[in-house]
Amino acid sequence: MGRKAARFLPAAERKINRMFEQTNFTIKQLQRTKKAMGEPALASFKPDGRDLTYVSGLLTTLESTKAEEVARTVALNMARGALDVVWSDAHDNCVDVYATMRSVYRDDAAALRAIRRIPKKDQTARETLVRAEVTAAVWASLPDMPNTFPEAPFIVGTLSLEVFNGVIAALRAKIEACEGCDSDLEVQQGALAQLTRADGQFVSAVVAQGRAQFAVGTVGREWIDTIPLEPSTQAPLQAEITAATSPVPGVVHLEFEATHATNYTIQHRLESDVEFVTVAEDVTDESWDAVGLPSGNHQYIVFGVNSRGAGPVSEIATVPVAVQAAA
Repeated sequence: MGRKAARFLPAAERKINRMFEQTNFTIKQLQRTKKAMGEPALASFKPDGRDLTYVSGLLTTLESTKAEEVARTVALNMARGALDVVWSDAHDNCVDVYATMRSVYRDDAAALRAIRRIPKKDQTARETLVRAEVTAAVWASLPDMPNTFPEAPFIVGTLSLEVFNGVIAALRAKIEACEGCDSDLEVQQGALAQLTRADGQFVSAVVAQGRAQFAVGTVGREWIDTIPLEPSTQAPLQAEITAATSPVPGVVHLEFEATHATNYTIQHRLESDVEFVTVAEDVTDESWDAVGLPSGNHQYIVFGVNSRGAGPVSEIATVPVAVQAAA
């Protein structure tokens, strides 16, 4: 069912991806703002009368709101996927049943008239449901198949009317399960977009007020200038792992950076393994911790991501991890 399978239109996907990308950028802005305002040179700097605690609160709220929205989006896509599977099955059954009906009852004018009136140009799941329901109604009214001995009710291979009605019931249930999902998601996405805009406007105010208060060449101005105002127009440059340590047995701490990145993907392998495996995606902090690791040499690579794509991976960082003490 190629023309129907892409129920979630690419344009809608791009819109959601752009929203999450903008949120990731605003999270990066707040992270840089928080880091700058934590520096001694900006200890007395209070943009809009706000302090470091306020910025930390904005960051926490935006990150948690985004995480909730990602979870809702994934759940909706799972529901859509389940609907598409059942929808495809119902559509294909309708096509097969219609073709077989026309062939079997080709000499029965009354039956053929009813068969030809079955709707066929279904383009949505609900239209397919109507098509299937009408098909089932016609099916139930058909006489036994002509030219068969002994006479028998109409059937398509192993597909009986009872089984076909089960397909209809499954499609109806999936449609009802998705009812209102799109509108609910749009409301939640609108709330995230509004929060992202508000936080971005605050960051712009931070930079404007900081540039007004701290002259070029001062340490304070240098920290203000680390806060980005516009998303990058190019893919991230190569990531660099700036710190890779095991502060305690069973734990690895990484710090990394990549110019133009709004989030990071982290991959891991043991030194004896061949392939790296992704262990974290969409990481917006520039540090990350792994816990509960077995002893041995653990290797990591990192690459930055933004709306333009993924950047080159970092060099491999190898971290010896000691055996954890028994509890």
